[in-house]
Amino acid sequence: MKIVVIGDGFAGYSALLTLQKSSLINKLEISIIGKGYFEYKPLLPQIISGKIDSGLVRFNYEKKIKRDNIQIIRQKVEQIDLAEKKIRLDNTKDLSFDY
Repeated sequence: MKIVVIGDGFAGYSALLTLQKSSLINKLEISIIGKGYFEYKPLLPQIISGKIDSGLVRFNYEKKIKRDNIQIIRQKVEQIDLAEKKIRLDNTKDLSFDY
């Protein structure tokens, strides 16, 4: 079963963590389309003012992914075809999905 998560903000990153904990994880092929890192944007004003270090609000989540069946795609989505269950990426590659 192919699952595609578009975006790696709060919802996308949470979905990825939830899917990793699923009892079905070994039957899934998961792709997450995004930047490859999670950024906690509510703390950006504290970074600008110098109250906290920028490393505290951004982390690369690739290190948290411990499975071969999860891939990170650093592309932009150009088009989603729900009828054909395909996503066109900005490199003109099509990505098929079930969910």
